[in-house]
Amino acid sequence: IDGFLQQFITPIVKATKGKKSHTFFTLPEFDAWKESTGNDAKGFVIKYYKGLGTSTSVEAKEYFSNLDLHEVHFANLKDDRTIIEATSDDEMDVVEEEVLGSDLIEMAFSKGRVEDRKTWLNNLKKNTFLNYSEAQSKGVQYSDFINKELILFSQADNKRSIPHVMDGFKPSQRKVLFSCFKRKLKAEIKVAQLAGYIGEHSAYHHGEASLNGTIINMAQSFCGSNNLNVLTPSGQFGTRRMGGKDAASPRYIFTMLEKVTRTIFHPDDDALLNYLNDDGLSIEPEYYMPVIPMTLVNGSDGIGTGWSSSVPNYDTRDIIKNLRKLISGDEAEAMLPYYYGFTGEVLPETGNREGSFILKGKIERKDDTTLLISELPIRKWTQDYKVFLEEMMTGGAKNAEGDIKDFSENHTDTTVSFTIIATKEKIDSFEKEKKGLEGKFKLSTTISTSNMNLFDAEGRITKYNSPLEILETFYNMRLQFYSKRKELLLKVLRRDQKTLSNKARFVEEVCSGDLVVSNRKRSDILSDLQQRGYDVLEKDKEKYASEDAEEEEIEETASDAQLAKGYEYLLGMKIWSLSYEKAQQLRAQLQEKTKAVEDLEATDPSEIWLKDLDAIEEALEQRDEAMEAACEDERRAQSKHTQYQAKKKKKVAVNKKKATKKKSKKADEWDSDLENDLDDDFNSDIENVAMAEVKKPTGEKKATQSKKARVPKKKTEKVPAALPSSTKEDDGEIIELSDQEDDIFEETLSLADRMKNRLMVSPKKSFATSTGGVKRPSPREMSVDEDEDCTFDFDDEEEMKAPTKVVKKIASKKPASKRPKKMPVKARSKKVVESDSEDEIEFDEDDEDDDDFAPSEPVKPRARTGRATKQTSYVVDISSDDDSDFEG
Repeated sequence: IDGFLQQFITPIVKATKGKKSHTFFTLPEFDAWKESTGNDAKGFVIKYYKGLGTSTSVEAKEYFSNLDLHEVHFANLKDDRTIIEATSDDEMDVVEEEVLGSDLIEMAFSKGRVEDRKTWLNNLKKNTFLNYSEAQSKGVQYSDFINKELILFSQADNKRSIPHVMDGFKPSQRKVLFSCFKRKLKAEIKVAQLAGYIGEHSAYHHGEASLNGTIINMAQSFCGSNNLNVLTPSGQFGTRRMGGKDAASPRYIFTMLEKVTRTIFHPDDDALLNYLNDDGLSIEPEYYMPVIPMTLVNGSDGIGTGWSSSVPNYDTRDIIKNLRKLISGDEAEAMLPYYYGFTGEVLPETGNREGSFILKGKIERKDDTTLLISELPIRKWTQDYKVFLEEMMTGGAKNAEGDIKDFSENHTDTTVSFTIIATKEKIDSFEKEKKGLEGKFKLSTTISTSNMNLFDAEGRITKYNSPLEILETFYNMRLQFYSKRKELLLKVLRRDQKTLSNKARFVEEVCSGDLVVSNRKRSDILSDLQQRGYDVLEKDKEKYASEDAEEEEIEETASDAQLAKGYEYLLGMKIWSLSYEKAQQLRAQLQEKTKAVEDLEATDPSEIWLKDLDAIEEALEQRDEAMEAACEDERRAQSKHTQYQAKKKKKVAVNKKKATKKKSKKADEWDSDLENDLDDDFNSDIENVAMAEVKKPTGEKKATQSKKARVPKKKTEKVPAALPSSTKEDDGEIIELSDQEDDIFEETLSLADRMKNRLMVSPKKSFATSTGGVKRPSPREMSVDEDEDCTFDFDDEEEMKAPTKVVKKIASKKPASKRPKKMPVKARSKKVVESDSEDEIEFDEDDEDDDDFAPSEPVKPRARTGRATKQTSYVVDISSDDDSDFEG
């Protein structure tokens, strides 16, 4: 169908210079234009567009106003035929084949044509791109879109997903390491700040969130992540509990280069790398050349277009051992996958499964009903396994009964410990199953070496069948680089040797007067140096770039300017350097440098490699010692915590035993705190009533004068044994009221009746008032002597004759630990309440009235441990119209 598919394109790069502007829709098109300028587009401002969000409103309006450029139509699919070059079956000749557009669509997206898609991607040629300006005249062919546009996207996806065989890095990881080397990151820096630095100095055009994740992943060291992390994890970078997903926010954690990193990525190799360029900015190299293959050390995983990659981790020391064998000419030994901190088993499979390995966790039966899991398979995280155990315990939706009863956890951030409780019959049945306890609890996993696809040195994705094949490929490339490093080091040493020789001779001639450099013309000095045979040495561009920018411009000929740059290392020396001591120092340095050149010339490139391997092993030993010390500190902390928990548990048991013993005391044991609570309630009620009566107007009559409240009849209940019993001589009835009923009841009573309700016969206990020293009986034996004057007023004779009802609010006994500390009761001042009613109530605490209420015989006070005797007295005189006296 004509016009069935259309495309709206926006620029990916825009180059601006003044009013001139060039728009590019593909990166290869932009690169080709930049080369065509001849000066690498110098003077143009280059801006990359990450999407529609980068475009301004003005630019968006410009896009839609120029639809002829931005709207693309596709040609009819049935007329789409193209000629491609293909290799013949004998791989000797290149033949041309006609391919339909529909067939290319199937090849690009069909799951059954994966191998064809791999061949299509590997045949990508350089500078391939779709020229939309030419294609718009007659419409874009589907075949051109797939072979020139879609292939670029697929290749870019693979580069971001598949690591390189030499360094094991993806481009984002390479940018991180490059920026750390450029910054010389020896001090800690926040991960978020480092991400900003990387984006600025390595032209990172993607989101910072993914870059933060890359930095965190490169610093992780828990089991299942990196065997050798190149960055330091200073903070919470994640644990094996959640596979690193429990890492803290990038703005809270810090990192820097590990000490071992620079022994693996040696500084002497930096000058040999092929650094990429992004708009004039030198960025990360195409790939690094480490001393050991980091692809095997830390492994890799990635999924691209047409390819996926999975490389297991291997032991660093095994890799170094095999490299030594290859250097000495021996064959390398087979290696098993290795993960730092993993204590389980790694078992190779045989037969058709050769190249695969089984990784088993650890489980043991402690007793008939207890199992202990102390290790999990690689990449099976603790939190995920906890969810699995919970499902086993609950039985899931189908099984009503769980396989286990309970489990407990005792993990650390580096170890695993699950204690599982199940019935003896269940555990016996688990052991009788085909795969035993390991199969039942899913404590095994499989990793394979059949999908190790990596980019090679030529930029093509290559499949490697074994780790030894990767090791041999690395060995051949690395040995060539050691030869290049030796040549570069010799070149640098010889230049330094020549520099020191010329400097020493120059200082000696200046000091002896043979060479005069003061009070002479610049051109004469340069000519004199040239005649004397001093070497013209160009200074290091990177080292002296800033100095060149600050040099004063001096008018001179081209030859003199060239000589001035060549003799800068001599004429730029400080005046303090023109001394005999400096000449002797330069001669000593020259001897050392000459010896270094001779030693390096006699050194084989493989010997340099062996020295680097020794340095790595030494750094690994220091790293392992530091980590072992950290583990030992953790074990001590665990032991200390266990001892603390044991002491705490013992203390709780002792306290529980004491509490049980305290509860088993006799129910009738006297509680002095209960007595104090009752006393305080009585005193506060008297004071509150007195203050309320004082505030009433003198002319006001009590509304309840003739209608005095009577005590409502309640069901008689026995007083608990823990409370004091009533007086043996008193046959009055005891009435219990709840707190809520007591409050309602008191609100309906007059003052006199409230006093009757609150009145309690003084307990049999000695006490002394502030003035008279009256003694008080204990509440255990509440008796009233004949001499005591306790007068009650009643409305009629029936009430007087009726049995006395002592109303007493029973206070709940509180534990001694929870009772608030009682403040000492102050001596109350005399209060007189005046009222117009016929019922007059006086509260008189004078010493003269105390005689009428003093007990006939003092009773010996009950001993109270650790408590001061509370000295209070109560004087109550209640009068009524009938003047009827009731003596207790």
